[in-house]
Amino acid sequence: MRTLAGLHDRFEETGTKIFGISTDDLETQKRFAESLDLPFALISDADKKMSRAYGALTRLKKSARHAFLIGRDGAFLVVNRSISPDNPADYSELLRAAGATNHDVEI
Repeated sequence: MRTLAGLHDRFEETGTKIFGISTDDLETQKRFAESLDLPFALISDADKKMSRAYGALTRLKKSARHAFLIGRDGAFLVVNRSISPDNPADYSELLRAAGATNHDVEI
């Protein structure tokens, strides 16, 4: 989340909106967002419907770390089911697909 927070402005420049989703309850999401001072919204998927629909629910019934870039037409531009907070290439791929002119990422 910190990496995405640091790249938030670059995504915004492309018209891309960032939000996080997890199966944590709303209060837990709020505390987490505040602790990291996130510049984007976190969505609680406590009923697990969204995580299930996106194939992002683990065997432990928690949201897995995935990244989806969805175009304005609703089509998936990027689906990364193994995104790593420590891998700049994962974030470069998202920036490139979003249309960023600079997609170099340093972590």
